[in-house]
Amino acid sequence: MMKSESLVSIIKCKIDPSHIDEYDHLNNARYPLYFEKGRIALQEKIGFPDSVLKNRGIGLIIYAATYEYKKQVLGNQEVEIHSQFLPYESGARFFIEHEMYVDEELVAKAKTEHALINLRLNKPIKPPCDFTDKLK
Repeated sequence: MMKSESLVSIIKCKIDPSHIDEYDHLNNARYPLYFEKGRIALQEKIGFPDSVLKNRGIGLIIYAATYEYKKQVLGNQEVEIHSQFLPYESGARFFIEHEMYVDEELVAKAKTEHALINLRLNKPIKPPCDFTDKLK
């Protein structure tokens, strides 16, 4: 369940017909694409889209992701993606929690682990304070 409204982005997406398998379901390999749309919207909401990070010589990478599928998503359905940064603690890594809904019913969840890297050195860096302040 999502927490603080200020740290949650909510977007609606129509399922792309090319993401449907032979059973008329959203293919499991395609769920990450929709959660990625949620991440992008979340970064924009806090004022740190990829373009802002890149202008500062920083890139956002994903270290790990876990997915939990609760119910099938059919090809003719619209999904709502809720994405939220989890509170930042310390270190180089931070987390985003995603939930996918169809008609207000939870159908899938994801948790992604991220880090920021120095694009010139291609090495992880501790997130800048103005970034982590948004995650508290």
